[in-house]
Amino acid sequence: MPNPDILAWVASRPHAPFCVGFAAESEKLLEHAEAKRRAKKIPLLAANLAQDAIGADDNEVMLLDDQGTHRLARAPKEAIARQLIAHVARLYGATKKRKT
Repeated sequence: MPNPDILAWVASRPHAPFCVGFAAESEKLLEHAEAKRRAKKIPLLAANLAQDAIGADDNEVMLLDDQGTHRLARAPKEAIARQLIAHVARLYGATKKRKT
């Protein structure tokens, strides 16, 4: 029996919080990541290739949202985290403005 998809459940709740998903893929990064984002109905998914990130000090991440795909070029993981948080803040701010 598969584990419950907690993120999809939270994202489907009435008045759902702003949800961000993460996907570590082994192949077809953009295809698999976008399919997951749409299935979970979340505004943002951060995806990477697991084989390139595990055990490495740096990473390359693709951010997928309603405006498209945004590549975070290979950089130290701390720098990637800062860029991710900045992207989340922009999307979250835009979401809050649309609701008011």
